[in-house]
Order: sequence, then C-alpha cells, then structure tokens
Amino acid sequence: MMRVDVMEWARSRDLSRVAKLIDDSLMNSIRIRCTAAHDDSFETCRSKIGGAPDLLHGVDWPLGKDGPMAFVAQLNMQEVSHLDTAKVLPPKGVLHFFYDNVAQRWGFGPDDYGGWRVLYSIGDPRQFKRTDPPPGLPEESRFLASSADFSNEWTLPPIGSLQTERMRFTNSETWAYIDMLNDLSTLYGSDEQINRLIGHPDATQGGGMQVECQLASNGLDVGSSSGYADPRVPELKKGADDWIMLLQMDSENESGMMWGDMGRIFYWIRKQDLARLDFTKVWLVLQCS
Repeated sequence: MMRVDVMEWARSRDLSRVAKLIDDSLMNSIRIRCTAAHDDSFETCRSKIGGAPDLLHGVDWPLGKDGPMAFVAQLNMQEVSHLDTAKVLPPKGVLHFFYDNVAQRWGFGPDDYGGWRVLYSIGDPRQFKRTDPPPGLPEESRFLASSADFSNEWTLPPIGSLQTERMRFTNSETWAYIDMLNDLSTLYGSDEQINRLIGHPDATQGGGMQVECQLASNGLDVGSSSGYADPRVPELKKGADDWIMLLQMDSENESGMMWGDMGRIFYWIRKQDLARLDFTKVWLVLQCS
C-alpha cells in the first residue's frame, strides 16, 4: 500500500502550519467490502458479514436486555493479519460482533452497556459450530450473509476528534482540512458503504467519540450537556487517548443492516484492553447523518 503524501496535500491546501501534525495522525485501516453470498458457501470460521456465526463449542449466543442480539460480523484474524501494519490486532483467532438491533443503544451512558458484545475465540476450526439464530431473534435482526474482502486504506482523524482539536485549526484551515478529508474519501470510494477494521472513523455526527467512550464507560451520561459538566470530566478525559476504533459498520445494503437512519455503528476498545485480548469492556457508539 502506497503511503498517501499527506504533507504535500496539506501544503497545497494552505495547511503548512499543521502539515507535520496531520501527517503524524495518519493511520492505516483495513477496509471491508461486502458481496452477497449464501451462508452455506462459507468454510467454518471464514470472515463474513451477517448470516450465521461459527461459535466455539460451549459459547452461547449473546443475550442483551431485550433478548438475543443481532449477529453483525465474524472476522478471522489470520485473514487480515498481513494488512495490520501497526500490529495491534491479535494475529489469530476469531472476533464476533453482536448488537441489540431492537433497542439500538447509542452509547451515550452507562445504561447502554450490554447493548452489544464482542467475543474473541481461538481454536481449531473443528471446535467451532455454525450456529442458527435463537427463535426469539426478530426477523429485522437476522442479516443476510455477505463475504468480506479486505484492503488497506489510509485514514485521517475527523473534525472534532482529539487529534484535530489539538491542531487548533483556524477557520480557513478547518475548511481546507475538510476538503482534504473529502479527497481522501473519494480516493478510496466514498460512494460505497464504508466498513473498516481499525483506523480513524468516518464520523457522521462529530469526531469526539474517544471522549464519549471514556466518559460513558466511566458512568457519565453524555446524551446531554449535563454529562460534560460533571466535575469528574477533566480527570476522566485524560484517558480518552486510550480508546481506538476496533470496527466500523455502515448501514449495509447487501446484508440488510440499518443502524438508525442510515447510520453507522462504531466498536471502540482501549489499547491496553486490546493488548490483553480483553473484549469485555468494548464500548459502542451509534451515529446517524
């Protein structure tokens, strides 16, 4: 994958003052493109979006507060490890992503925890079993299967993120940076659904998701301004940089997924939890345009 010449892009857009900061913020991402496929065509543990998951023997289908959760994606780490240039993902094993598609929690506060699950399993494929959805799972939470094709893409932080806030853009620099984000998106195909593993998010309602995850996971309700006014915020925000995006899933036509009003769901995890392979503290944010 050729590295995007962000320094040159920035200078050509009158962003010379912050060109080095922008270049330092560039992150590799693994783009996921979906193609409709029949569930029976998948080998056990192969990466897929929707369909029926292959769960390790003894692992139950996750339940949320509203009953069985929708199965979102199954990602085999061996299929993507060569694209993980930063080596932040486990080199083997299978990640399963679930979401309570009935309640569609936004991730605004502590009460939303339990509205999603990420399972990590490792073992021989013969230890996994294709698992049909539980009878109580609604039809709108049973997504069609799609194959997952992976490729590398460079990503830049969205406006409103911790990284861009530290750049302290002037008004003209803000618009110049937005133009650069749009050009980068066009380069990789912005007219498609944008699903990605790691990297910067394609935010639709502001890029402050790291802070949102940090505050909400520590007991504050950030669904209104009162949560940000809590006296604990300054101390808690010091840990916001620990959060990195694990998975971004778009409203996906091929699978029938619809998050809010054509929105996206973002699974976030702290770097130290990912290093420990602890996926129990993952936080999710739902955003709509």
